[in-house]
Amino acid sequence: MKTYILIFLISYSSYIYANELPMEKFIHVISNNYTKVHCSESGYGGACFAIPTTECKVSIRSHIKQCFLTLRKEIPQSIATKEEASLWSGKIMQCAGENFHHSHDNRFQFQWNCATLIGKTVKHNLFNKTP
Repeated sequence: MKTYILIFLISYSSYIYANELPMEKFIHVISNNYTKVHCSESGYGGACFAIPTTECKVSIRSHIKQCFLTLRKEIPQSIATKEEASLWSGKIMQCAGENFHHSHDNRFQFQWNCATLIGKTVKHNLFNKTP
């Protein structure tokens, strides 16, 4: 189950694209975009957890900040390419998603919409691999 969740989180890095963004601005963009996607009814937090949207947003933002602080020394001061944006947004979101899952594990609800969401993500990642 954890593998599917991580694949799902990493796939959201494709939503982030930076064109020479300073690190602080990049983190702000990730936080805003990922929070909206993650906590929507069709996002992992909204579809797979019995948690109100407002609480979901506060929680995932907190986890993003915590993960950013953990990874801060590794992240370049400026994100200049799509590849860098994908790499670092993926690492931050994977970390934040794992922490979110662990902190709300008792509220996980594996219902049809959650299963469908995870299934689509796994299928996408299996067939869109690059060698």
